Amino acid sequence: MQTILSLEKQWICVGHQLIEVPALDVAPPVAQTEFSLDDVFGPLEATAGEAAVAEATRSIADLLYPEHAETPTLAVLRLRAGMSQRKLADAMGIKQPQIARLEAGKDNPTFTTLQKLAKALNLSTAAVAAALETTLETAQHA
Repeated sequence: MQTILSLEKQWICVGHQLIEVPALDVAPPVAQTEFSLDDVFGPLEATAGEAAVAEATRSIADLLYPEHAETPTLAVLRLRAGMSQRKLADAMGIKQPQIARLEAGKDNPTFTTLQKLAKALNLSTAAVAAALETTLETAQHA
């Protein structure tokens, strides 16, 4: 996979297909609300498969959140897992808006929700709790 950046457009190359990702003229976390991964990669999934979409989604984490390479937020963990908010919500048995609130630092999850997040992301509860702390700190400084 290769990411191609230009001044006006961003492209992600998956196999032999180029996928245009809208140029992000705003800083994260606002940037994550500019487009839906499901909308961008949905058509790709039908032709290239779920694995290709997961790989493309992982590359988005580096594009949107380079400052969180060492201290990931919940959104970074989700993207690194190759999941959209909708796919994560489905895996947890909750609704997508709850994932959006968690990632924006507007919702404090229960321990049970943290466990569900950890299981869905295939991570430890401690890693998810640390990402939640980073998410909340980032939201406070935004």
